Amino acid sequence: MLEIVAAILGVTGTLLLAIKSPYAGWAFVAYLISNVGWIAFGSVHGHWALVGQHVVFGVTSLIGIWVWIIKPCWFPSKSLATQADAGANVNGSAAS
Repeated sequence: MLEIVAAILGVTGTLLLAIKSPYAGWAFVAYLISNVGWIAFGSVHGHWALVGQHVVFGVTSLIGIWVWIIKPCWFPSKSLATQADAGANVNGSAAS
């Protein structure tokens, strides 16, 4: 049963990213929970390569959670005008 839940969460995360959902950042939360499930499953059944793989995937999930959810909350983007200025090149003309 654990592997089924882990698989469903992995697929859910992938779908959130694939369809460019406004909740795409939450895909990494689904991935992280899926990673924990696969680590538990692999540990119980002695599938150490699977465990190792999902430990690494867990790290990438944590990075995704930081980039997509935590960082935007802690460091909100600047105004749209400032973002538009960032697109200008050295001589002041808009980048193409």
